[in-house]
Amino acid sequence: MVRFTDTLIVQGGSMCIGEFEVDPILMDITSGEIYIVDWAARNHIMWWCAKNGDSFLDALILAERHLSRCGYDYTFADDQTAACEVASNCAEAAGGRKYLDFYKVLVACF
Repeated sequence: MVRFTDTLIVQGGSMCIGEFEVDPILMDITSGEIYIVDWAARNHIMWWCAKNGDSFLDALILAERHLSRCGYDYTFADDQTAACEVASNCAEAAGGRKYLDFYKVLVACF
């Protein structure tokens, strides 16, 4: 689950804007790029998420539409082809293939 913070925390060259599960979602202050680091090893980038905040929100909207349908359509929830297509669409909205791994995890494309 993606959660956004009420208070932005700036450390070094990044700003914490939320969490994915327990892992911090950071924005690079210079480039605006969004990424997730391991909560236990903050120098380890787990996933690149988007080229900027606008692209991140665009991608999350696509994921939300998919995940909402999964909540009531259990056949659709098991459809790996649909999940992987949504992950690909999310990555494109986020800025390209660099971001695909995060959206695969988010929508359960395995």
